[in-house]
Amino acid sequence: MSNDPLLVPMTVEALVVNDAVRAPKNQFQTFLRTQMTYTFIQGMGNGQPFTNGNDTNFTKQVNVPPHNVPSSQYYNGVYLKWRLPKAFTSGTQDNVTGMTVYPLVPNRWLIVRLSGPLTGRQATAWIVESDYVYPPGTQPPQMNISQNATLYTQPASSANPTPQAVKMGRNVQLGSWTELGTSLGLTSMGPGNPAFAFYQSQCNNVFSFVDPLYDVPDETLSYQVFGWFSSSANDPLNSGLAVVSPNSLSGYGSTLAFTESSAVEVAWSAGTLTGPNDTVLNIAAGNTGAMVQTTYIYLNPSVSTTALAITTDIAVAQAPGCAIIATAEPFFVAQMAALGWTLPTGTDPSLTAVWSLLLGQVNGVAWQSSQLPPSYMPDATKSPVTVAVGNTSIEALTALISNQAAHDGVTIDAELLEAFQLNQLDVFDRPDGSAVLAEKLRASFFQRRNGGYSWTIVDAPDSTSEISPDEQAKETAWLATLNQDQQALDAAEIQLAALQRQLYLLWWKYQSWGPAHGETSAIPCLADNNGNPPAAFNAQLDPTVQGSLASQVLILEQRQSSAISRLRQPLYLPRFHAVSKAPPIGRARLEPYFGLASESHRDLNRLWYAGARDGGRLGRRSGGACRPGAKGA
Repeated sequence: MSNDPLLVPMTVEALVVNDAVRAPKNQFQTFLRTQMTYTFIQGMGNGQPFTNGNDTNFTKQVNVPPHNVPSSQYYNGVYLKWRLPKAFTSGTQDNVTGMTVYPLVPNRWLIVRLSGPLTGRQATAWIVESDYVYPPGTQPPQMNISQNATLYTQPASSANPTPQAVKMGRNVQLGSWTELGTSLGLTSMGPGNPAFAFYQSQCNNVFSFVDPLYDVPDETLSYQVFGWFSSSANDPLNSGLAVVSPNSLSGYGSTLAFTESSAVEVAWSAGTLTGPNDTVLNIAAGNTGAMVQTTYIYLNPSVSTTALAITTDIAVAQAPGCAIIATAEPFFVAQMAALGWTLPTGTDPSLTAVWSLLLGQVNGVAWQSSQLPPSYMPDATKSPVTVAVGNTSIEALTALISNQAAHDGVTIDAELLEAFQLNQLDVFDRPDGSAVLAEKLRASFFQRRNGGYSWTIVDAPDSTSEISPDEQAKETAWLATLNQDQQALDAAEIQLAALQRQLYLLWWKYQSWGPAHGETSAIPCLADNNGNPPAAFNAQLDPTVQGSLASQVLILEQRQSSAISRLRQPLYLPRFHAVSKAPPIGRARLEPYFGLASESHRDLNRLWYAGARDGGRLGRRSGGACRPGAKGA
């Protein structure tokens, strides 16, 4: 084993930022660059960023504080962002505690810029210390965006775990840097910030780097990025023990004890194996020796009934009469599988590593100081954007792909594509598969909601009496009125709920306007001259303004109260003791409140509506008492 690292590829992206990109004339703001607001936490505030934290100087031609540096000089350059491999951004949830734990990530990065003519490229290099924390009371130089730190949190002290905001991350020219040995144990998840490893403005000098190029002439650049752990103990490939997994499905009961002896060896103690016919085999102790790949520990009774054999060929271990007792792997092999990493085809399996080195590069970065740089944005004159519209994203995507395929002369089974997106591929095994799929697709166009309730009158199970035609007519008229009132209430509740949500959202925007939008919006007429919410907000929130959202809510609340009062009017219904309120056929059913609403549970001749549960019905009975808690009422 050498000290050579395992090279782990990653994606590096570059964004050229100059005045033409950052602050084009006569255009709205095109960038939103915020930081977390951890300073609010100590005041029981929210650490999430608001738009009032947006760095509005980025899109302006101004002097940037605190040193009044012209914005072109402060911001312009190449913005590098590297994507951590998936193994470092995937967490594992504890099923007992519910906590999700994320792996540690590299905290040292070497940035190399290659510039100059191809016949004589020049290299300039920096080190990014991702977890460098500026001492309290100190600030980065802030002469350009490259020197900006990222906001993070740390405990106030060893005795006080209260989080406090700190500035973290710096870059240093390679020639003047020395390793300080610090390690905060960073992960891809920042405190309360799942975008930590992905949003450049919130991970500057942590997982990104800005190369300031204000006074550099136009040229083509290349960048290489290398990442590693300052503490080898944090590296996922740092030496550990081999892994062994006894096979509980071998068909043998075992008393053997398997032990990981080293990073490449597994041993087992003497013990017994009990076969399917209760045959007991006495097995001697043994070991795998130094492993370089997955090793199968197996029993081959035709060769020996007292010793286990080993092989790296699973076909040998599964030969007729053989049984795999355990599977063992060297630490490196097991860890590679856990990380989802594989070695290139043809790599010598005996090669291993005890540390990893992440690397990525981006070539052909066309730095231009004034012109709009080349972009991957589609050119509308050469490759027009195609738009598809549908009732759902499934229908729209199917239409888009079908249209593109037809343009290219390729046949696409649209039904099969829709079935795949709806997870309904199995319907094609049915004779009416196409019809079922069409019904599922149409159903996906709509959302479900409570469709309201209807009332019915039924005979009580023990009822034997007849009612007169006159009484039957009265019942029918009363029931029709009851259902009309119920429909009015159902409609009012649906409309009221929708308007109440709109009113709450508008109120929330109004309350948040100052810190969220004050003097930062690029949308015309979105604020008055003083940065206050537009007057239309006040009008919509004023219930005395006719037609305003608040007045509509108030009217619907009154309408709802009126509908409820009509349903609760005392009714003289001889010989009725139970109420039935059920949702209309085919509509979602809810469990409504139920209970007796009359002052006396024994007053069967007067009934006051209060609702019903699981099919309580309005029924007739000849007499008797209705006990408290009885179904219906």
